[in-house]
Amino acid sequence: MVDVSAGSDLMAPGEFRIGDAIRRSLSIFGQHWRRFLLVTGIAAIPYLGIYWFEGSLVHDLRHQMMQAPDVALMQQSRSAGGLANLFSLLGAILTVIAQAAIFHNAFAIMAGRDVGMRESVRAGTARFWPMIGLGIILALGLMFGFALLVVPGFMLLTMWFAAFPACVVEKLGPIRSLNRSAALTKGNRWKLLGLIVLLLIAAMIVGGVTVGVLVMIGGIGFAVGQYALHAVSTAFTAIVTVVVYHDLRVAKEGADPATIAMVFN
Repeated sequence: MVDVSAGSDLMAPGEFRIGDAIRRSLSIFGQHWRRFLLVTGIAAIPYLGIYWFEGSLVHDLRHQMMQAPDVALMQQSRSAGGLANLFSLLGAILTVIAQAAIFHNAFAIMAGRDVGMRESVRAGTARFWPMIGLGIILALGLMFGFALLVVPGFMLLTMWFAAFPACVVEKLGPIRSLNRSAALTKGNRWKLLGLIVLLLIAAMIVGGVTVGVLVMIGGIGFAVGQYALHAVSTAFTAIVTVVVYHDLRVAKEGADPATIAMVFN
């Protein structure tokens, strides 16, 4: 079990540090990776079909069409694309539940309660529709913000960084989750922007190298490798997000593990 007390001692009330959040995220993931990857692995199964299409069927169809366009091949390609869209929708639904379950489970670990993953999946499923509503509002806000010369988009991204964990842990509605996140992130948004940029750079490097290797492998290796990368990145991103939410609560409210754990009563 994670030593949550040591994690909290590293941070004085009123102070939020990116380094502490990253170290705690790595610690939680390292000690409980099996349970988290089980959840994200199941959620990512529909994406395995998409990666298979990318690595075999769709690639072959495009290659043949470049040499000798054929109406039947074009129809097959459209059918594969339609099936891929269905897989994407199913994968997105399962991913919402998986992320909510990880928010619940990782936060419980930091609060000193190592609850079972089954309980966390139930809690995540119960928050499905509020998460969907929050996702739609957040996506529309970010699209509008990034359309305005990009900068407002990053401002909203940092302001709403903790909205999803707040929605799951505190059982808030979409609008209240956004307001809660705005209150928690106030005064630390430059640090959060640095964290977001750091995560983006890391994702680009790891993703680029991994995909480059998988392209050379091809076939089923490409599909399985992409699937594994998706499951790991989904789990770790969710853990980082909820750890930041937890640390912001401690920094803003000076809450100790016992107080934070009251949300599970």
